[in-house]
Amino acid sequence: MSADNTIAILHTPVPEGFDGEYRVAHLQAVDNLHCHFCKKHPNKFKKGCRECEIGYCEHEDCQIRNARQMWSGCEIFYSMDEAMKEADNLYDEVGYAEYGIQVIQIDRPFKKVKQNKKRR
Repeated sequence: MSADNTIAILHTPVPEGFDGEYRVAHLQAVDNLHCHFCKKHPNKFKKGCRECEIGYCEHEDCQIRNARQMWSGCEIFYSMDEAMKEADNLYDEVGYAEYGIQVIQIDRPFKKVKQNKKRR
């Protein structure tokens, strides 16, 4: 039976001064990152994104929404070296990861950015 697991390092951008944010997690079914979920039935997989009409959605807005759930509560690192050390430690702790250690980059900030609305 397949373990379908990985140690995944998520890399997302931050304001200037850092290389980005890195979060490390032991995940199963990491391909859920690309799944497009129906807002009315969030726990059911919806086959195909309405915009791209394929089974996996490559839109970064969809991916970051799913990533926020998958990596929620993870420690934040500000260098790849720190994140890789954590990933190595987690791999040793888990003992086996079918897909090893993966780096996933999404060019959207992990934290939602609130936009100021002007009052009229």
